[in-house]
Amino acid sequence: MILRTFLKKRGIAVIEAENGQIGVERFQEEVLRRGGKAGFEFVLMDLQMPVMDGNMATKRIREIEANIVKKQKSKAASKGKEATAAAVAIEGGGKGEGGKGGDDASEFCPSIILALTGLAGLEDKQLAFECGVDGYMIKPVSLK
Repeated sequence: MILRTFLKKRGIAVIEAENGQIGVERFQEEVLRRGGKAGFEFVLMDLQMPVMDGNMATKRIREIEANIVKKQKSKAASKGKEATAAAVAIEGGGKGEGGKGGDDASEFCPSIILALTGLAGLEDKQLAFECGVDGYMIKPVSLK
């Protein structure tokens, strides 16, 4: 509640989820809305949630991101082959530099995921990082 107010007062759009499963669904919806180019700029992930906890939700988000990158790299590779074939046909001897038209995979920007939790143990922190978080904040968070 406090973080939501803090972020909104600074003009940051906030999308909330009651649990990790709904959070993952909203992440997928955002990726689709953005045409597969990005999810959210950052995610504040509560690690202790019902239905799906924050660690599992983080893993799922990272899997979604990895699949997007994989698809974009595959698409870029097939475009590169087409461009190379076109360059060979145009240049006649294969001396062209087709296929260097940019890498679509570089267009995707993974989200920064910050764990937000009351779990202060070293094992909890290590597990969160193993699941894919970029940062770890222990509640209560000071906004000063």
